[in-house]
Amino acid sequence: MKVSRDAAAIGSSLVLYSLSLGISNVALPLLAVHAGYGVAAVGALTAASAVAQFLMRMTIGAASRRYSDRALVGFAASLLAASGLLVSGSTAVVPFIAAELLQGASRAYFWTGSQLHVLRDNGSSLRGIAAVNGASSIGLLAGPLVAGLLTQRSVSAMAVAAVVAALAALPTRAMAYIAPANQQSRTRLRDVWRIRSVLAGYWASATGGAWSGLVNSYGPVVLARAGQSSSTIGALISCANAANILGSVVISRLPRRHVTTGYVACTATAGIGTVLVGLMSGIAPLTSAALVLSGFGAGTLLTLGPSLATDGVRPESRPDALAAAGTFRAAALFAAPLGVAVLSHVLPLGLAVAALGIPIMLTTLHRPEPGQQR
Repeated sequence: MKVSRDAAAIGSSLVLYSLSLGISNVALPLLAVHAGYGVAAVGALTAASAVAQFLMRMTIGAASRRYSDRALVGFAASLLAASGLLVSGSTAVVPFIAAELLQGASRAYFWTGSQLHVLRDNGSSLRGIAAVNGASSIGLLAGPLVAGLLTQRSVSAMAVAAVVAALAALPTRAMAYIAPANQQSRTRLRDVWRIRSVLAGYWASATGGAWSGLVNSYGPVVLARAGQSSSTIGALISCANAANILGSVVISRLPRRHVTTGYVACTATAGIGTVLVGLMSGIAPLTSAALVLSGFGAGTLLTLGPSLATDGVRPESRPDALAAAGTFRAAALFAAPLGVAVLSHVLPLGLAVAALGIPIMLTTLHRPEPGQQR
C-alpha cells in the first residue's frame, strides 16, 4: 500500500520523538539518582515537568488557531532536544529544572499537535488517536532499552535523546499544511463541561496521565531500589509501554456500544496493576505482569480519553477539547509523582506507589453513559 508523503512525515516524526522521549523517561530519573538527588527530589523534578505541561496545554487552543499543526509539532521536537542538551551538559539543580520544564512544554505541544493533524482528516477519532499511538510505539518500546544499556552513562543517554529529538523536527517540514481552525465558530468550553461523555474523556485522560507519571518517575527508582539491574529496568519499562500500545490498538477496535464497559474495566485494570507494581517490585516476573496489566489499562484510557472529548464537540472545537483532555492528563502527571513524594515520607516507596492505585480505580465513577458516544 502506498504511503502518502504526509503520513510518512508525521509517522517519522512520531517514531523519532517517542524514541527520544522513551530514552529520557528512563535516563532522566536515573540520572537524578546518580547525581545524588533523593526520592522526594525526583518526584518534585517530575512534577515540575508536569506543571509546565499543564500550563502549556492551556495555550494550545489559541496557538492552534494561529499556527499550523506542523509548526506546533516541529516546535515541540526542538524543545525536547533542548531539554536533553541541558542535562547532558550539567546535572546542577537549575539546568535540571529547566530541562524538566522544557520536556513538559514539549509533550504538551507535540502530542496535541500530532493528534490534531491526524484527526482533521480521519473519520474515526478512536482510529485517529490510535494511529498516533501506534506510530509512536517503536520509539516507546526501543527508548527504555537504549536507556537501560546506557544508564551507567546517563549523561550520554540524554545526549543521544537530544540528537534524536532534533532529528524528529526535520520531517515536520514535509507534513501537509492545514490551515488553523476558525476561532469564531468554536464551542465555548463552559458548554462542553455539561456533556457527560466529554467529562468522562477528561477523567480517562487523567487516569492515563497518573499511570504515566508514576511509571516515568518512580518506576525506574522503585525497581532500582528493589535490586533490579539497569538492563532489567529498561526491559520492564518496555514491557509496560508494549502493553500500553496494545491497549490503544484494542480499544480502537471496540464497538461503540461497549465503550462504557471497556472504560470501567480498563480503569480498574490500570488501578489494580499500579497497586501490584508497588507491592511486587522486588520480583521481576511479577513486576512485569503488573506493569503489563496497568500499562494495558492505561493505554486504552489514553486513547479513549481524547476520543470521547473530541466526539462531543464540533470539528472546529477539537483543539480546545483535546487541550482540555491534555490538561487533565498533565494535572495527573503532576499530582501522581507529587503524591508519592509526600507519601514516601511516611511509607516505603513501594507502598507509596501502590497507594496511588486506589484513586486511579475511583475514576470509574466518572464513566460515560451508554449511547452518548458518536
